[in-house]
Amino acid sequence: ADGAQERSLGNIDLGPINEHLVGVGMRDAVYRAMGLVRGLRFSVQPARKVTPYKKGGGFRHAGGQAGAAPDRPAAEGTVPALRHRGRGGRSQPPVEERPRVHLDPLDGTKAYIRGEGTGVSVMVSLVDGGEVIAAYVGNVFNGDIIGYRPRSPHVHRLDTMMAKPMLLEKIRRDRPLSAQCVLLRDPPEDVSPAAAWLARGGETRLFKSHLIHGGSIGVGFSQLWVGAVGAMILEPCAETPWDLCPVLGISRKLGFRFYHLEASLADGVLRETSPVPRPVVQTINHTRLVAHPANADEINAWLRRHAGAPWRDRSRR
Repeated sequence: ADGAQERSLGNIDLGPINEHLVGVGMRDAVYRAMGLVRGLRFSVQPARKVTPYKKGGGFRHAGGQAGAAPDRPAAEGTVPALRHRGRGGRSQPPVEERPRVHLDPLDGTKAYIRGEGTGVSVMVSLVDGGEVIAAYVGNVFNGDIIGYRPRSPHVHRLDTMMAKPMLLEKIRRDRPLSAQCVLLRDPPEDVSPAAAWLARGGETRLFKSHLIHGGSIGVGFSQLWVGAVGAMILEPCAETPWDLCPVLGISRKLGFRFYHLEASLADGVLRETSPVPRPVVQTINHTRLVAHPANADEINAWLRRHAGAPWRDRSRR
């Protein structure tokens, strides 16, 4: 039977792999990994791993079924995507511009080990020419998959409970921030002075309130993409490509921008910063505000009122 199947496939011209097949393959890989992570939820045993770019190391899932299963999720990291096709005898491009895949099969490891029912995702991105051309983020526990295929102008939200995918660009982005929350990765007393000042609002609030999400960065950004929060604050950190590239690609596709928060507070106007999807861990020394340009006027008006405010002098509380 196997031989007959191979012979029959050998007579079929499957044609070249196109952007649709790449998107389906990436989405299916995320979906399958989500099921595997859910299935191993109560059988894994935590073990410390060496993570040079994080203080105190990190954690991974190991032991139990996860340690023994041959099909357990692969390690996070970067792999070459496809062989680069040269044009006109040109030499190979720089490493940063070559095609590559960034994979994080278990983002939010600590939340996963604690047994939380949220804050865990599977993320994959395809980068070519220094641009994220495809990315998918799958929320392990609610079943959402958000992403886009190569050459697609749309970002879809798929759910196993939905009959039809949702186009995220149809969500209104011009709702007043005074009626929305800002998302923090840590409590206000543990974030940078700039982030604490913005979240608390100084004399007048920019946001209605703040929410805290310390699990998967992909799940956190998903709240921004679907309109559950109006903006997100990212603290200084050592940023890995498998964390940055998926959220950067989807955010840019939806029109979100990254702003240098300290520079914006100092100048009284939004100062944009442009993250670069490099294949290495990058040290980020400033706080970033991720927001949509539809809210830029409201943010700039608030910044002008607070220009020169003593946010630098406020100690963490």
